[in-house]
Amino acid sequence: MNMEIIGNSDDGWHGWDIWDLDWYAVFNNNYLAHFTSGGTCAVPKKIRKSKINYDKLFDFFDNLDNHCKVNVIESNLPDFTKPGESLFKDIEESKKACLRSYVEAASKGLFSYDIDFETNTYFLVAKPTTPLTLLELPMDVRHIIYKLPATIQPGALTISQIE
Repeated sequence: MNMEIIGNSDDGWHGWDIWDLDWYAVFNNNYLAHFTSGGTCAVPKKIRKSKINYDKLFDFFDNLDNHCKVNVIESNLPDFTKPGESLFKDIEESKKACLRSYVEAASKGLFSYDIDFETNTYFLVAKPTTPLTLLELPMDVRHIIYKLPATIQPGALTISQIE
């Protein structure tokens, strides 16, 4: 991804690590997505421009109730049996810990993505059985959520261009 690195703005980012973010976006069909940047610069400029808007979106989605079942994309997960892939001795415990935030976001109706550090590409980790749509959100949230490029298919397994 070609991401322009910008400095801290006057909108509340001063002193914050603006790269390790959970951020939210909407696909062109109005389905919603959750992304974890993992400390990379793969965060759209619009999101980095306003900590106030970022906090509003984060708080909204963080406080949203779970409303559906989740499908985990097993083919996109790391091999938890490989040495060094896990902090836990038990493989299932390690997998559960790794998936916690993605499953939580998907259970709220969001397609949930993690970042591949080698390629700076997002990959789908978990998806909702009943996706939440933009039209179900309050107007003040609808107006500030980031809109993904129309070329990105809703629920895509990988996303390499976010702007």
